Parts: sequence; C-alpha cells; structure tokens
Amino acid sequence: MTEVPPNRAGVTETLGNHVTNPPNPSTSGYVIPTAWCEDCQEIGKMGGTCLKCGVPFSNSKEWLVSPCEMRHQGQFEGWVRKRARQTYMELMHTDPEEANALRSLYTSEYTAGMYDWEDSVNATNHTRTARSKPYGAMHLMFLFLKRCHPDITEKEATAICIANPVEWIYAYRWALGLSGNSQTSAAATEEATKTAKKDHEMLLEKMQELRG
Repeated sequence: MTEVPPNRAGVTETLGNHVTNPPNPSTSGYVIPTAWCEDCQEIGKMGGTCLKCGVPFSNSKEWLVSPCEMRHQGQFEGWVRKRARQTYMELMHTDPEEANALRSLYTSEYTAGMYDWEDSVNATNHTRTARSKPYGAMHLMFLFLKRCHPDITEKEATAICIANPVEWIYAYRWALGLSGNSQTSAAATEEATKTAKKDHEMLLEKMQELRG
C-alpha cells in the first residue's frame, strides 16, 4: 500500500525543495512579548512566577512572528496531508479493509484539491478547515515563529500562546492578512479586540489540554 497519491500542483509541489526555510531567519515581523526565566529557559506570563524554580519572572523576551509566506502554506499543506495519511496507515495491520477505504477516500480528495492551501472549488477543504481549528492554528503559528526562531520547538510555541494569548491571536490574524498590526496604532479597535477575544475562546480547550 503506497502512502503517496498521484501528483498534483498544490503549493507543496509548486515550491518543491524551496518549501523549506532558508538558512537565514527573518528579522522582522509581529512581536509577542512574554516573561522569560534565564535560569530555567522557561516562558511565562508577565508578572507571573516561573513554574520550574518558583521565582518571579524578572526578564522578558520578544518573539517574532513572520507573515505567512508561500513556504508556510506548503509546509502546512504537507502537515495536514501527513495527518490524514497517518489515519489510514495506522490501520494497515489491524483493519486493512478500513485502511484501504480511507486511503481511497484520501487519494480522491487529494486529487480533487481538497488538501491544497488555495482551493476555490471545493466546499470542503481540509487545509482550510485545519487553519480555523485550534490544533491547526497552533501548528501554523509554530511555522510562523520558526521562520524567525529556527530552534523554537512546538512546546515553546504553545507556551507563548499560553503566556500572551491576546497578542498571539493578533499575531496569527496579522500573519494571515486577516487584520492590521495592532502595534502600529495607539490602541486596538473595539472590533479587533472582540474578534481576538472570540478567537481566543476557541483556543481555550486546546490550551487546557496542552497545560495537562
């Protein structure tokens, strides 16, 4: 059973090897400030206490979020597709009939463009859906952060969200071109604030899971 369906021209295929990040990290973007424990290398909330050493945070750190680039679109496409393939591959030895059925469905949807970043044809698009869900937003934000901080881990990216969720939401929407940069104005507009809070509520469930 092959895991790779017939070729098509999504962003991943269009960019080829250029889908990976270049050697030099981006040095500009949206800034998310958090508290930082130098001794424990831990991220936390401003004015809070380090969960590892129990000492109040005395330092801060700024995290740069890159605007969405084509490489991010390709990387995200690949991640969503991989998750879908894992669903049927995990059943290969325990339920081959179900695995084959899921593989056929995936191949059909993949070929139809339902796993492409840009898709104006299909009502259902798995990549678009993932971008609107907490699990997808968290991973996409990790990709934006990684463009500026090559060594960042997904755990650290999640910690940034937990430490400063409102700015995290602003940054996510800004990176996707859904709103302006709140840092360029004296205060965020009332509408933007309401949107950020609404989006933040959508992420609470995922954040609680990751907090353990």
